[in-house]
Amino acid sequence: MRTQTLVLLLATLGLAGCGQVSIEDDPISTSRTSPTSSSTTVPTSVAVATPSPPPVPAEATTTVTRPPATTISTTRPITTTTRPLSRAEATSRLCTAVAEADERIQRGNFLGGGLRLSGAITANEKAAEPAVVAAARSMLRAGVNGDPEAYVAARPVASAACARAGYPIQLSGPIQCVQAPCP
Repeated sequence: MRTQTLVLLLATLGLAGCGQVSIEDDPISTSRTSPTSSSTTVPTSVAVATPSPPPVPAEATTTVTRPPATTISTTRPITTTTRPLSRAEATSRLCTAVAEADERIQRGNFLGGGLRLSGAITANEKAAEPAVVAAARSMLRAGVNGDPEAYVAARPVASAACARAGYPIQLSGPIQCVQAPCP
């Protein structure tokens, strides 16, 4: 705060010296006195010592260098605490993602379905039911390899694994379209 006040004071004095800002003797005390008051106020003055520049020859130009502005950063590390997912929550999320990914793939959005499945596996694989994780990975692997038969075979395995874990999902009928664009 003290540095900001000093900088403001120096900037005001610099502008006053250039003739761009006029400084009254004491704007605070003159605004407090009323026209009928007969009190005398003593103006306050501030003395700032600045080094005088060295003499400059008439034909030379003057370059003013200012020190770089200093910023003080007061950052605190942000700590977030999230509770780990329970096995049931992670399995539920993964089974929901398997169904959503399969639906996207059914509509011909292979990239969207693959990304949804990949993200869900990454987010839930440590806590979810291992059989569901393995089935979801086999679906993803078949899709990444471009093997439609392996993907079709992995779908019911993932559906059965989710049902055994207590989260049955509905996978719509057989894949109608294997190559984009699909009708």
